[in-house]
Amino acid sequence: MVNYLAYGHVHHKWSYNTIMQYKQAISKLYTKEQRALIANNDSYINCFAALKNGAVLSFDFLVINLQPTIDFVLGLGENQSMNLLQLTQKLCFLLGITGFLRHSDIERIDDSKTMLTAESLRLVILAPKEKRAGRPIEKVVVISNYSSPLLCPHARLLQFTYTALVRNSTDTNRCIGSKRISKHIRSILSLATTTATTS
Repeated sequence: MVNYLAYGHVHHKWSYNTIMQYKQAISKLYTKEQRALIANNDSYINCFAALKNGAVLSFDFLVINLQPTIDFVLGLGENQSMNLLQLTQKLCFLLGITGFLRHSDIERIDDSKTMLTAESLRLVILAPKEKRAGRPIEKVVVISNYSSPLLCPHARLLQFTYTALVRNSTDTNRCIGSKRISKHIRSILSLATTTATTS
């Protein structure tokens, strides 16, 4: 979550209020216990402390309602019944939300290193934006299983045999870039609604 929100702050110039809205909406996807673990993470605490210190806090927050988005994803039904474009959009959206992955991270998932178990999906991202001692790294992301199989980004991963995880929906011999992945995510996320509240 920290990487995703920090990326939006730096590259998309998201305001503090926008970041807080995304944080609240994304947090609702997790259980109470998972939210507690995230909230106690040092990186999480330091990130929001730094953002808060550098921003003027408004008392007018937009509440992001992801229910229309979730309803749409659920309405797509089983993965086997979707066309390739729908399946690709759903995969990009769920990886972005459940794994807090940037578009460029999703682009660089090496599917040959993907590990799938009944409980989780383990992804390896090659040379993400983060570096260690100035050198490229491999970033490992683990996404736990969700109670609804329709909201899991890994229900059909075992059927993919190519290296790049996300492919072009009209030519599966080609992978797609982060801009297209971003469009796939936004095509579903745009269904979320916002309302202003005073807190």
